[in-house]
Amino acid sequence: MAVSIGTDCVLTAPFTTLGKSGINDVILLATKRFLFVVPFKSLEFESYRRHVTSSFSLAGVDPREALPALLKQDEATVENIEAYLQEALADTEGQVIDVTDTDAFKISIGGGLLGWLKKGLYYKAPGARGWSGVTGIKKRDLATLHGFYADQLKPEGKNPYAAS
Repeated sequence: MAVSIGTDCVLTAPFTTLGKSGINDVILLATKRFLFVVPFKSLEFESYRRHVTSSFSLAGVDPREALPALLKQDEATVENIEAYLQEALADTEGQVIDVTDTDAFKISIGGGLLGWLKKGLYYKAPGARGWSGVTGIKKRDLATLHGFYADQLKPEGKNPYAAS
């Protein structure tokens, strides 16, 4: 049986975000355990006037086409999609974020005068002093992600998954 978007996972519209070494065009796939930030184009700045543009694919197919097709396969399960994406993103600009292994996890939909500046998905890795995040996600996708993760959102210092 195919994976159900909205119940088993959330697939966002493509968006632009800052990556490790430049600006990335990405698509985000969220499962209850992982966030996969899958790049399809990256603009990397190497020096003052030089930049490199790279394209990424999943098994030779643009991720914007590959991910929906992967989710529709009859034999697809959340577990085998998670395993596939962890391996596929290992050597790319993509990110694999284990939501269950964070000290804090929050989604900011924005609002207020400068709400668009803080709009995004934020987490604190175990032992980290600062927040990391994924910004640039469209507001309607943030609202969908907020509903999808409603039972997993953790304010700072309240990790229900931590060993006591």
